[in-house]
Amino acid sequence: MDALIVFLLVMALVSVISARDLLSPFLTLIGAAIVYGALTGLGAEIPALITTGAGAVFALLGIPIYCGALIAQVMRSCGFIERVCGDLIGVLHRPATVAGIAGYLFSIPCMCCITAFVILAPVIEHLEAASERRKNLYYIGAYGSVLSFVLLYPLPVSYAVITTLSPPAFSAVQYLAVVLPVSAIVLGILLVAARRWDTEDLASGAERAGASPAGRLTSWAPVLVPLVLLMAGTIIPPAHVFSTISVALLAGAAVALLLADHPARLHAFEKGTRNAGVIMFDLCGAGALGSVIAASPLLDTISATVDGGVFVLLVPFTIAALFQTAQGSRVVTAIAASSLLAGSTIPLQVPAIPLVLMIAAGTLVVSYVTDPYFWLLKRTSGDPLATVVWKFTIPLALTGLALAAVAIALAAGG
Repeated sequence: MDALIVFLLVMALVSVISARDLLSPFLTLIGAAIVYGALTGLGAEIPALITTGAGAVFALLGIPIYCGALIAQVMRSCGFIERVCGDLIGVLHRPATVAGIAGYLFSIPCMCCITAFVILAPVIEHLEAASERRKNLYYIGAYGSVLSFVLLYPLPVSYAVITTLSPPAFSAVQYLAVVLPVSAIVLGILLVAARRWDTEDLASGAERAGASPAGRLTSWAPVLVPLVLLMAGTIIPPAHVFSTISVALLAGAAVALLLADHPARLHAFEKGTRNAGVIMFDLCGAGALGSVIAASPLLDTISATVDGGVFVLLVPFTIAALFQTAQGSRVVTAIAASSLLAGSTIPLQVPAIPLVLMIAAGTLVVSYVTDPYFWLLKRTSGDPLATVVWKFTIPLALTGLALAAVAIALAAGG
């Protein structure tokens, strides 16, 4: 059976199963890998491909995801989040601005945009008393968390893409020099548009964000330590070991745990381990599916299509958008799409930064019923489906298209 037809059928099947919540994402993705492999004639190779793909993802993201989960739980249970938000309120004063920037920042130590939102949501309740305006803050915080999560390196989306594809001449410094201003501009546009919701100055914001006895340096340390180590490892050759995300986040988690009291530390281990385990199972399922697809004839079909004149930059974007629409997880999309593209000539044909941007852009299209973040926002806000589409799905899709346009412009400019 033609690999492209099988791919589209399997993506449709994954979409239906995910939307109806019939199976866990891990079982859905493993089942999809088996079905795809069987229909494309891989046969006895399927079990080995599944274990290889799942194992590669665990080796890649196991430590970062676990450390991020520990940091998130410590910051939540020790009141560090409230202190960080109080500091942001003292500088920014406006609810929408605080929500957007806090969401953007919290994804970094959490290594997960959904975890960042879960931590931020109780704080947003204190930022805005009016129900409708508070709902809008949820969407702004969610948007900020997704934006940094898909763009910033070495967060899981970009890290998975870059590590899997190993694009030639990639520079983390050059990449960040592009995505930091781009993401700041995009977030800034949203915050300017949201000014109509900023009806109240939060000059006395510490109380509105919830009183926290935690000190400023203590609260910010789990966020800043990994960032400082990553920058030091990139800039200072003797400290190069810290440029590895696993090492930097291990240090951040160690600092967070040392700053926590004993009950908070036990709670972080218990809940953080559980959350990280659920996330990693899903991501390993994505690695399994990506490995099976990469071993199929689909790569030959893609190469033939590209050689036939289709604009090569659109291929990574389209593949990522298909995966995202089908199963909803951005990291799963990044892993599966990168695994598929790794066996083609596309990483050699497309410059490194536009290539990563195209896949990141595809992870923003389409965040609908298969996206767990979509349902989390619906439950948190209490809004009807159409409202969540209007305030979450469409803005993210437009952002994805804008990022794709930026990638095309960068590629055209050489």
